[in-house]
Amino acid sequence: MISVWGKFYTGTDNFQAMQDRGFLYQLNLQDHLKDWIGFPYTFYDAFNPEARDLFWNQLDRRLFQAGRGCVVDGRERADLTPSPPTIEWQHKYMNPTAKGTAARMLNAWSLENSRAIYEGQRQSAPNQRVYTLTRFRVRRPAALWRCTWSGDVTSTWTA
Repeated sequence: MISVWGKFYTGTDNFQAMQDRGFLYQLNLQDHLKDWIGFPYTFYDAFNPEARDLFWNQLDRRLFQAGRGCVVDGRERADLTPSPPTIEWQHKYMNPTAKGTAARMLNAWSLENSRAIYEGQRQSAPNQRVYTLTRFRVRRPAALWRCTWSGDVTSTWTA
């Protein structure tokens, strides 16, 4: 299984395809934010059905058709913001969405990202069971097709 994020690095073909269609959040790029490994990045607007289709097509072509499974990661949206993440930063940098403001839609991003993979796989292989390992549990019927894990948990002596 390969870890798949709804995150795009500048300079990649997948980034450019998303950018050319207006499917990426722009403020991350304008403010030159870098992720934890030092690369400029942004996420796609999973609320846009056309963006979900393109996201799936990128996965389908490079992974699914090659017989690879997905570990769906980066779903809690904290990855969108500097560390430590705040809700204010998430509202700022995940804006606008195709369905409204980030303040209104933030918690539903994971559901919509899951929808891209679920519906895409159903269309690509209608007779094959969808199975995806994912970090985040989404309470919807479409979420029943996955196995979840708790994510990257940390602990300290002070907390």
